[in-house]
Amino acid sequence: LQQPNLHPQLLYALCSALIEFDVQAQAELLAQQSQANGQAMKSLVEPALARWQSPALSGEWLRRLDDPATDRLSMLHAIEGLAALSETNATAPLQRIIFDAYSPPNVRMSAARAAGKIHASELEPEAKKLAEQADSEPLAGLMAVAMLRQHDSDAAIQVLRSLVGHESTSVQSGALGRLFAIDPNLVIPHAEAAIASSDVNVRRLGARAMITLPQVDRIASLSSLLDDVNPDLRKEVASALVHLAKQDDLRDEVIKQASAVLGRNAWRGCEQATVVLVNLDHKPAGDRLVDLMTHERFEVMVTSAWGLRRLAIPEHLPAMLEQAKSILVGFRNGRWTASMFGPEMQITQLFMAFGQM
Repeated sequence: LQQPNLHPQLLYALCSALIEFDVQAQAELLAQQSQANGQAMKSLVEPALARWQSPALSGEWLRRLDDPATDRLSMLHAIEGLAALSETNATAPLQRIIFDAYSPPNVRMSAARAAGKIHASELEPEAKKLAEQADSEPLAGLMAVAMLRQHDSDAAIQVLRSLVGHESTSVQSGALGRLFAIDPNLVIPHAEAAIASSDVNVRRLGARAMITLPQVDRIASLSSLLDDVNPDLRKEVASALVHLAKQDDLRDEVIKQASAVLGRNAWRGCEQATVVLVNLDHKPAGDRLVDLMTHERFEVMVTSAWGLRRLAIPEHLPAMLEQAKSILVGFRNGRWTASMFGPEMQITQLFMAFGQM
């Protein structure tokens, strides 16, 4: 790499190899190559120097922040590098970029994240200015949240609370996420509204606050998310309810609310409520599971049969046998095929149940 007049592709390959081998001792040599061989080399080397927290280009990165001729990509590299170094000398130029309406949005956002990484305090006044901007665009709110990523003062909490009511759900989720990290109790006043949000990230934070700080009167709201359109969230809530039911004061309410969801015909809710009640070995759910074996959604067909197998109630065997016969007839007359996972997996669960029982 130190030889003169090497082909650009060879230079790039050599630098790439040193980075892949994690040769941090050659950070200075790599820094020299990045500055002498164009944007592609900068994009290769500078993220590695940032990852290594090498100060080899700290002076150059600081210079770029104050140079209006710096291109966008070089500015982003500089901001991310200085953030990795927690370079406090970058604070003033970063704040200038944050409040510069003519800077590209991604550069301003990167500057806000960098400032928030460098400082664990003292940025509350700047964050408040951003939060108070009258427009409904999310950028100002997102930057305010980013700047407060390590702050936990009363002033920071007030700013974050003001952003929970922002028009943008991305700002709401960012503010709620930071409040949750500081103290889940701070999210509880917003939890009911949060789980009714159109944004799954907001709903998830409301749910996690209720899960972390469970009370009997919160189980009904939490159980409503068993029917959430997002599969990860409804599965997370189902798992949490099973865990919460281990507490004697919550078990009856979890069973009551999950049973209510199971009694409705919404397929997502039926599927997850089955998971909850079967894992709690709630035998009275068996009668409803018999009805759900003929549900139009394959997910419910399979889960109901799985639940009946797990509950293992002899009184249900005749209905289970009739359903197995019905599925067999469906295969024979062409209504079902082996490519349809619902009937195939349901009859599999039923056969396993017969063998086990």
